Amino acid sequence: MDLEDMLRGYQGTIRAAQDDLRDSMGRGAGRVDAPSLRLDASAAMGTQIRAHQAVLRLAGVHRRLEGARATLIEATRARRAIEVLRERRLEEWRAEEKRREGVMLDEAGTMLAARAATGAAAGAPGVGDDGGAGIAEGSG
Repeated sequence: MDLEDMLRGYQGTIRAAQDDLRDSMGRGAGRVDAPSLRLDASAAMGTQIRAHQAVLRLAGVHRRLEGARATLIEATRARRAIEVLRERRLEEWRAEEKRREGVMLDEAGTMLAARAATGAAAGAPGVGDDGGAGIAEGSG
């Protein structure tokens, strides 16, 4: 049984005891049974004390719940910040890889152009003039 249900039960018991007390007072036509009244008052007091304790426990649960909720919100913010940093770092890495590829392609193009220029100056066929056959002949 959770605290809220327990508290509702205590409140119902208190209301029922008060109703019973009113009914018994009305039937007695001015006559009051002191021992019975004391017993009912003691029982009602005990129920009120238990209800008050349940309220205090429930308040403690709510405080812990709010603390846990605040911790969860902070952890969510921190996780999102890490995700943003990770995404940023990935984009930086991709940009750097693209830049390196560009540099490598530029170097390869420069080397091919240099070979073509030196081959044309020496009278040799240039790159691409023989459809790649010169590369195959030179490799073996």
